[in-house]
Amino acid sequence: MSATTPATIEYRSPARLCLTYEVLGKRANSVERFNVVSVMQELALADTLRFTLRDDSAINLTVELDSPPDQRGGLEIDSPPDQRGGLGIDSLPDQRGGLGRGAEAQSNIIIRAASLLRQVSGAQGGADIHLIKRIPCGWGLAGAASNAATTLRALRQLWSLNLDYSNLLNLADILSQHAPYFIIAGTALVEGSEQITPLPPLPRSWALIISPNVQVADKSADLFSLLRWHMMGNGLISRQLAATLRRGERPSPSLLQSTIEWVAGLRYPEIEDCRRDAVEAGVLDVRYCGPGPGLYALYETEEQALAAQEQMRDTPWPTLVSATA
Repeated sequence: MSATTPATIEYRSPARLCLTYEVLGKRANSVERFNVVSVMQELALADTLRFTLRDDSAINLTVELDSPPDQRGGLEIDSPPDQRGGLGIDSLPDQRGGLGRGAEAQSNIIIRAASLLRQVSGAQGGADIHLIKRIPCGWGLAGAASNAATTLRALRQLWSLNLDYSNLLNLADILSQHAPYFIIAGTALVEGSEQITPLPPLPRSWALIISPNVQVADKSADLFSLLRWHMMGNGLISRQLAATLRRGERPSPSLLQSTIEWVAGLRYPEIEDCRRDAVEAGVLDVRYCGPGPGLYALYETEEQALAAQEQMRDTPWPTLVSATA
């Protein structure tokens, strides 16, 4: 650690929405990953990661579960009682004090990110890492990928590593196809994992996010496997949305599209049930959170988003409201 690097540093690890999510086909160098063109938007909703330098080489992780703040910082959460604060059943402590499957998986990717960075860089240092988890698991908000990318960025600083952002992007892509965006975050046009182009921010908006309570391992790969060539996109919608943002305009709902809409409801009927209930409750222009399974609707004001959330109160689906960042 250099003389100017503090012994403890703290980073936001934000959630994101995929305003568009166009699957173009399989990546040439992978049978499991797909080429995707997407416009991604950072949310105010975020985990916190705190890193403290150790005198030895150990990497230790502790996790604190925290519901998104209520009426603070543009966040509002509402969940049926069995969701216990909206973090999702799989993210909550079990009766032995451990972590459920969702948060445990996100914890594992933090350790993998730290280990990968040390292996590649030759760093000798260790770190105590404390995660304050607010992003719900399994809502399609990419909390695990965000945690992985944030860990790379933070430990690069803590360990005073001479790695540029292209190095971090390559490491992030090893950890998760969704992680490279979080090296930059904000509003960006993401073309595969290699090309991330910052965009002017989406005009200030509030997102109502709805969870259909689908907890499936390797969900994205499962849904991608169902796509056929006639369902694939070509990136045109994403580039049209990028052009709209460059003009400083608020995009129309017709530009908010996801290829996954073709198959998600067929594979997981609860997703279509959730969408139908939202529409019947009066929530308009419901979209997929990128690869899903979460759904969202965008509003120009917080009052509109909270009113839509109130309309969902009598449905079985957990919701939260977050401002865009």
